[in-house]
Amino acid sequence: MKRKISLVLLLFASALSLTGCITPKQFDMVQSNISDIQEKISVLKKEISEAGSKIDRIDEKMENQEQKSRTGQADVQIKIEALSRDIQILLDRLADTNQRISTLSQEILATKEILRAAPQIPSQVSGAQPAATSGAASGEKPFLPSNPDELFKSSYADYSKGNYALAISGFQEYIVRYPKSDLTDNAQYWIGECYFSQGNHKSAIDEFDKVIENFPDGDKVPGAYLKKGLALFEMHQTAKGVMQLQYLIGRYPKSDEARIAKDKLKSMGASF
Repeated sequence: MKRKISLVLLLFASALSLTGCITPKQFDMVQSNISDIQEKISVLKKEISEAGSKIDRIDEKMENQEQKSRTGQADVQIKIEALSRDIQILLDRLADTNQRISTLSQEILATKEILRAAPQIPSQVSGAQPAATSGAASGEKPFLPSNPDELFKSSYADYSKGNYALAISGFQEYIVRYPKSDLTDNAQYWIGECYFSQGNHKSAIDEFDKVIENFPDGDKVPGAYLKKGLALFEMHQTAKGVMQLQYLIGRYPKSDEARIAKDKLKSMGASF
C-alpha cells in the first residue's frame, strides 16, 4: 500500500518537474507529505493490528468462559443426579425398614395374644413336677386340650418357651385331629421351626417340604422356602441354599420372605 502511494506521488512529482511546473522546494514539500502519509498509514496499521489482537483475546476469553460455564453446569448436573440417586436409595431403605418394623410389630402383637390366651401351667409345688412334664418323663402322652384353638395356642406357647418336644407333639396332634383346618399348614410349619431351633436341620427341611407339598396355596409356603434355604446353609449346602432363595424371590417377589432372602444373598455376594 505504502509503495503504491509513494510511487504514484513520485511519478506525479516527476511529471510536474519535467513540465517545469514544480520548483525544488515544492518537490521537497511533496516528499515530506509523502513521508507523513506513510507514517500515518504505518500508525493506522499498527492500531488496526492491536485492535485485532484485542478482539482475538476477547474472543478467546469469552470462549474459555463459555467452556468453563458449560463444564461447571455439567458438574453441577452430575452432582445433582448423584445426590438424587443417593436420596432415592435412602428412601427405599427407609421404606423397607419401616415395612420390616411393621411386620415385626404385628408378629409381636400376635405372639402376645397367643400367650395371653394360652392356658396357664400350674406352678411347681413341694417339688412336684407339672403334669405335662411328668407325663413326658414317664413316657405317657402329655395332656392336650380338646379345643382346636386351645390346642394350637398351647403348642405355640410351648414353642415360644423352648419346649420344642412338647410343641412338636401338640402340632402333630393338631394335624391329625384337624387336617382341614385353616391352621393346619401353620402347625406343619411350626414343627419345622421347632426342629430348626433344635439344630436338627435335616428334619426341619423334611417338615418344611411337607408344608410346600401338602399346602401349596397356604400362606406359610414362602416362609417354608426361606427356612429351608437357611437350613441348607447351616448344613453347608450353599449352592442348594442359594437356588432355594432365588426360587423364593422369583415365585413370591413381593413377600417379606423374599426381601429377607435378597438381603441374605446380597450379604453372600450372590445374585438374585
